[in-house]
Amino acid sequence: MSDVTASQGIGRGGAPVAGDTDRVRIRALAQQFESMLLAQMLEGMKQAMTPDAESQGLGGQIMGDTISAELALALGRAGGLGLSELVGTALARLDAVGGGRRAPEVPSGDPLPDHIAPPVAPSLASAATALPAPEGRPSTVTSDFGWRVDPLNGRHRFHAGQDLRAAYGEEVRSATEGTVTFAGEKSGYGLVLVVSHGSGLETRYAHLSSVNVPEGARVRAGDLIARSGSSGRVTAPHLHFEVRQHGQPVDPGTVAGLVPAVGSPPGGAD
Repeated sequence: MSDVTASQGIGRGGAPVAGDTDRVRIRALAQQFESMLLAQMLEGMKQAMTPDAESQGLGGQIMGDTISAELALALGRAGGLGLSELVGTALARLDAVGGGRRAPEVPSGDPLPDHIAPPVAPSLASAATALPAPEGRPSTVTSDFGWRVDPLNGRHRFHAGQDLRAAYGEEVRSATEGTVTFAGEKSGYGLVLVVSHGSGLETRYAHLSSVNVPEGARVRAGDLIARSGSSGRVTAPHLHFEVRQHGQPVDPGTVAGLVPAVGSPPGGAD
């Protein structure tokens, strides 16, 4: 076998050797896994952006799931998040090291490719730094922002906020100053109150039992605005707390200057 044939992993008669076959299989498995991951991400995005989708009927749900699966498969074949490419690169580096050849060096400071970089909200930093920064007793998070198993149906679903431990009727307070833009019922949320803080930033307080302030009211950080409850899509009383930037959900834990939304006000008095 010539050096060229050996370096290409081709056996006699032009057939691929076992090593190449294994690499092809690994790449295919990586692509399939990537398609499954993309399908879960698309489903979570759909649930987060359209919380009313569950009321569209059986046919609509099946059609939506089918479209998500086909789109995920197409994205995976087109490169997706780059997982199969990364697997291939890693295998090539292992081959280079195992064959006595020096693997190409990648500067440690190089950023991740743009297509696999985590999503960010560029305008959030400026909006968050403009918020006042009073301190208060931290609320207990019982279910954090991000992917989780839905407690009602057992399916993986994106959680667009934080669930905070709160007994029925406990005080709910504005996380920072702003203007109440909505107070009423929303599918899934139950009784919900929305406060706008400017620059596209808003906070949402859901599953309430009552609301203490009307739409258009101006509130300060720590003001009593509502009472916790179990309205909407819940299994037990708690407060669902969201932060959104231009309509997109943001991890509340990454936003500085917010006071606890449940419990006593900063300083211990209204």
